[in-house]
Formats: sequence, C-alpha cells, structure tokens
Amino acid sequence: MSEEEFLYFKNMQRNYGKVERWGKYITPYLYIDDYKYWTMGAPIEETTVINRAKV
Repeated sequence: MSEEEFLYFKNMQRNYGKVERWGKYITPYLYIDDYKYWTMGAPIEETTVINRAKV
C-alpha cells in the first residue's frame, strides 16, 4: 500500500466510520465486508497502524 493509499484509508475511517464506544473510548469503526477497521485516535499525520478485526 502506498503512502497516498494509506492516507486515503485513514481519512475514510475517520470521516465515514460508524462511531462506537469501546470501554471509555469513542472511536469510528469502518466496516468493510466481514471486517471492521479503526485507529487508536492519534492525529492522522501520526497514525502508522490501522487495526482490523473480523466482525
């Protein structure tokens, strides 16, 4: 994945993800097929990892 594609995906997750609560955190989850994707909330320019879990 290129840096440009990674930035695009981070922005999609932040702008179009479904906002949900996990413990004391509220974060957007981007659902695609059987997976959900999220980041840990750092600013976009500092985010280096996108988490994924099977739904």
